[in-house]
Parts: sequence; C-alpha cells; structure tokens
Amino acid sequence: LLPFIKMVDYIQMLGCMIPILSTYLFYCYLRKHTSYKLSFFVSFLFLCASPVIFHAHRHLMFINYFPFFMLALFGIDQFFEKGKITTLTLSCFFIIMTSYYYSVGSLIALFCYGVYYGIKHKKWTRKNIILFLIPFIVAILMGMIILLPTFHTLIAGREIGNKLDILSLFIPKRSFRFLLYGSYAIGLTSISLIATLYLLFTKEKENIFLGMIILLLSVFPICNFILNGTLYVDAKSLIPFLPIILIFIVPFFEKLFSNDISYKKLSIIILSIFLVTNSKLLYLDLAILTCLFFIHFKTKKETIFILLISLFSFGICIGTNFADELEEKKKIYSNDYQNIDEAIHFITEKENNLYRINNAIAPSLTMNKIVNRYHYSSTLYSSTFNKEYNAFFFDDMNNPIPYRNRSMTSTSFHPFFQRFMGEKYVITTGKKPIDSEEIKKIGNIHIYELNHVLPIGYASSNLISSISFEKLEYPLNVLTLFKGIVTEEGHDYKPNIQKEEINFKVLDQKHIRYQKEEDGYEVIAKNKASLKIKLEGDYKDKFIFVRFKNEYNPPCGKEELAITINGIKNKLSCTTWKYHNKNFVFDYVFYDTDTFSIQLAKGKYQLSNLEIYTISKDEFLSLYGEIDEFIFDKNLTLGDTIKGTIQVSNNGYFTMSIPYDEGFRAWVDGGEVKVLKVNGSFIGFEIEKGNHEIKITYEAPYKKISTVISILGILILLGIIVYEKRK
Repeated sequence: LLPFIKMVDYIQMLGCMIPILSTYLFYCYLRKHTSYKLSFFVSFLFLCASPVIFHAHRHLMFINYFPFFMLALFGIDQFFEKGKITTLTLSCFFIIMTSYYYSVGSLIALFCYGVYYGIKHKKWTRKNIILFLIPFIVAILMGMIILLPTFHTLIAGREIGNKLDILSLFIPKRSFRFLLYGSYAIGLTSISLIATLYLLFTKEKENIFLGMIILLLSVFPICNFILNGTLYVDAKSLIPFLPIILIFIVPFFEKLFSNDISYKKLSIIILSIFLVTNSKLLYLDLAILTCLFFIHFKTKKETIFILLISLFSFGICIGTNFADELEEKKKIYSNDYQNIDEAIHFITEKENNLYRINNAIAPSLTMNKIVNRYHYSSTLYSSTFNKEYNAFFFDDMNNPIPYRNRSMTSTSFHPFFQRFMGEKYVITTGKKPIDSEEIKKIGNIHIYELNHVLPIGYASSNLISSISFEKLEYPLNVLTLFKGIVTEEGHDYKPNIQKEEINFKVLDQKHIRYQKEEDGYEVIAKNKASLKIKLEGDYKDKFIFVRFKNEYNPPCGKEELAITINGIKNKLSCTTWKYHNKNFVFDYVFYDTDTFSIQLAKGKYQLSNLEIYTISKDEFLSLYGEIDEFIFDKNLTLGDTIKGTIQVSNNGYFTMSIPYDEGFRAWVDGGEVKVLKVNGSFIGFEIEKGNHEIKITYEAPYKKISTVISILGILILLGIIVYEKRK
C-alpha cells in the first residue's frame, strides 16, 4: 500500500504507533465501563506490561494486532447492546490478516470475554450464543485466503524441537511465569494474580468463569502448548489475553477503592501465593504489595495506591526493555553493511543469467535481505520452511550449524554446497573463497566469482539411481550430485574418496585440557580455550572433510558447546532448548591446509568418531558430468513464474536447485509435463533433445478453494451490513 516508504522506516513508525494507538483505544473502551481515574490507571498497566513496548522493538508481530483487538472489544459491546456484528466481524478479520499466529489466541480471548460480558449483563441467552458465533465464523471465512494455505505450510514446514513429557504439561507452574513479568508472557505484576484470585472466589458466575480460565492459563503449561500448535511450551501465545485480564480485574479495584474488600480473604490469598510460589521476584512483589495494601487500608488514599502500583509496573517495564540486546548502530551503519546493496547491484547488472549470491557479511542480519528482483539467495530464517530443503541443507550437505536452531539456513562456507546451489558470486570482507577470482572491491568488500559452479537450472542425460544415492553416506552423496541428476531410473554410481589415517601434533594450546580415551577424547575447555594442531600427511590441493561426534549435551543454564575451526563454527544447543538444533555431529570442509586453529566455548566435551576424508581438486573436477545450462528470461521471471530457454544435447532430465513442493507446475514448449522430485530434494522433469522454452509456476496449495471461501465470507459480510443498515 505504501511502496514509497522504506521498510526500515515503516517498521519504526509501527513500533511507535502500535503501543500508543492500542493504549489509547483501550483507555477509550475502559471509559465506557468505569471511572476516568481507573481507566487511566489500568491503561497505564497495559502500556507497562512487559510485552507491549518491548516487542515494539523486538518482535513486532507479537503486538501488531492489538489496535484491531481493541476495536473488537467495542464490537462486543455493540453486539450485546445493539445486536450489531459488523464491527466485531471486521476487527476479527483484520486481526487474522495482521497476524496469523496471534489470531488464534486473540479470537479465543475475545470469545471468552464475550461469554463473560454476556453472563455479567444477563444477556447470554441461547439465541445470543448462536448469534455471537457468527462474527467469528464470518471473519474466519473471509481470512481463509491466508488461513488455509498458511495452515498447510505450518503442517508441512515446521519441525517440533525437543520432545516433551506429556504428563509434565499438566503439572502447575508455581512461579506463575506465564502470567507475570516476562516479556514473552502476559507480563503483568502480582496485582493481577491477587485480583484474579479474589474475584474468582466471589459468587458472581461471570467472575468464576473468566477467573478459572485466567488461572488455568497462568499455571498449566498444557494451555499454551495447545495455543502454540502443540510445538512447544512458550508463554508468548498468551499475550492476547493481556487486555482481557486487565478488564477483568477492574471490578477488584472498584471494590478496593470503595472499601468493599474482605481483608481476611485478601490476606489468605497473598499468604497462599507466598507459600506456593518459588519465584524470588514474586516474593519481593508480594512484600511490596502487602505494604501498599496496608497503607491504603490505613489512609484510604486511592491515588497513593495507584501511583505506587504504577511506579512498580513502570520499573518492571524499564528493566525489561533495557534487557533487550539491540544491534549496535555502528554495526548496522558501518560502511561494510551499507555497501552490501551496491555490491549486489553490481553483480546483478553484470550477470546475464540468474545465479545466487553468497553474502558472508553480517550473515545473521542478512539471511532474509533481498536487494533487488534479480538477487537470488539460498539463506532463510523462518519458523516455517521447506522440509526438503532444510533436510538437504543440514542432513545431506551437512553444513555447519553455528546457531541454536535449524530454522536458520544461513550463509554457507561449504564449497560443495555453494557450487551445487549455483552460488556463483561471494561478497565478503574475509579471506578469498576456494577456486575463485576477485572481480571488484567496494570499500572493504571483496566480490569473488567462483569457478566450476552449477547453474540454477540445467539438463543432463547422465542419470544416477535414487536407490543407489540414498545408500551413500556423507560425503559420498555430496560428490555424487555433481556427476549427474539423481532420478528413479538412473544407474548406480559411487565416487572415489580417500579416508585418511589421523595423526597430528599439537603446536599450541591455551586454557584447555584433553585426555585420550578408547573411542575419542574428553576435553575440558575454560574461557578463551584454543588449540592449534598440524596434520601429518600430504593435503596440498585437496578438499578435506572433517567430522566427529559430540557425545555430551549439557543442560540449559550452562554454556552451550561450540567449536570453531579455521573460522567455521559448529554449536550444539543445550538439552531442553525448544528449538534444539540436533547438531551431534560436527562437520567441516577445508581446502589445501594441514594446520587447524581451534577455539572452544567453555565447557566439557566428549568427542569421538573423528574422521577425515580427502579428494583432490582434479579428482573433484573430473566428477562433473556434461550439462546444458538453462538461460533465464530475466524480464519474465518474477513473482511465481520462471521462464527461459535451453538447448538440450541428449534426452534426459531437467532440474533446478529449487526445493520440491507439490505446488509446482511446468510446461515445455507449451505442453505440461509432470514435476518430479530429483536430486533427493529438488524439482525436475523429463526432457528431450532439442531447443525448448520452459515455463515453471508455483501456486500455494489450497489457494483456489481458500479464495472461493474468502469471497463467500465477504458476500456474507456485505449481506450483514445491508441487513443492519435496513434494520
């Protein structure tokens, strides 16, 4: 809608606008139901809740739906007061379109509040129960254009991290961490817990209903496990319940300030929490709050109570936000980072065909950075991903894993991966890549062109049997990919590679102690531990594959294990980390070296099964089979369409290093051909000798049916609007 505004500016503006607008709308809603002073106080508690401002600069998607959520509250009022559902329907629809993930929790929270409102105002009739479902159903129908394809992607493209003990999900958390303090939780202070428990033990049915729901959410992991799609336990899924809890506890403050509170009941609740919890911060919070209640009971000054509670909430807010590890401006605005765009523009203007670009500058910041329409990349950081590609990246190519999870397919320094994926160009401030030529320098950035790189699309008549390929272990499988295209009808093939005897001498060591064992080494590394070794043997002009097992996985709370060799890093996540990277075998690839500088993160290592394989550069180049390159039509290849031409020498197969997915269709000279999975994980199809025009398209599964359902939902909404206008 606003293409002339840079995304970096747009995000910053939203980061400022969303908390302000959400808080103001929340205040306006509260003013309909309670006093000016209480409305201001509770709105301030919302603004100071840990997730609100924090995620305006951390994870905007955690809060970007809140303005529409607040509008939905007005819609609930309109439904029960005037029988109108348009506002509620549109608000729920906009929540869905703004945030797929948080729409689930938001709609559940709004429905629960609607039940609470209906019971409280004695309007929860059988007729209203049915009518109240309509705006939610219509909003879901309208949003199906996003909901159904995205749901398919989530099912097909997410992996569960650590396996959970199901019984543990039903064990209550005594710290109440899902409700209190945390920026990845609802993030309120203990006043919310005390108020909820107090209202729960009143005789009002609406308080019992909503109080029980809030208590279950606050204590039992099973609730947010379900809201997280049964992937993991993470309280972030409960953030949409923040406004509902604050609205719910407003009657507590009304009772408190009108002196209609049972001191005995309040004391029992505070004492019970104190005895149950194991949180030090909650102990402190309860102690402060007890003093505040005592002061209020003595002075009857509600302003003092409000001011002190607000100050405490503000303090939690400030502490939470200062805990965010922001990126340094000098890093973001360094010449190297800023010159990335210029380097990529230079490459895409120079190159007549389409190749991928390997960006080794600030890889953790640029995994999702695309500079122009001709910029192709193999990197991605997303909680949803193509499982075929993810498995190929980590389990077939065995790329090093420098991060805590496998959702980050980052810049690879694996020379065989680079060449197979068509990464013809490398931009870096580091050392020269293997077998490459420097073509330009921009500031400190060097642009290299790699030799012997496979094109993104090509045809070959040399076919390798997929059954034979699946039996090959790493690194034999990697080398085989350069010989031909792996299909069901190919022939058997096994490349030649040398397994080396391992003998080395230690040149230097610091802050490290290691002991040889029967099947490996036990290593104890202190801070800044390092080791320098030299292999015995001839490794000149050879690619060297190094791999070993890391048998020991430390618990979370201790340092995570990481080993960096000649600048290439592998890390193993701690045992209970929800996105465990499963990196129990550390793999490295080097070229033309027999000396290794090793840095180890502090911790204990149990290393075993050390293996080294080598293949000479000449032997590797001899593996390359004859291929015919696909020439992209750069003007017509955009969006979900790829077009181009190819001159095929012999009957065989065509492939592209694009991960296989059921949404792809392909045409050769206007005739549709069946898209198959080749090379283990990528798209391909049969092709005959001759000159051909190729067209490949992608359509998200269930897009057509979801479009029809969305149109139906819009028509229903238009009918509702006309009906309400006439009425």
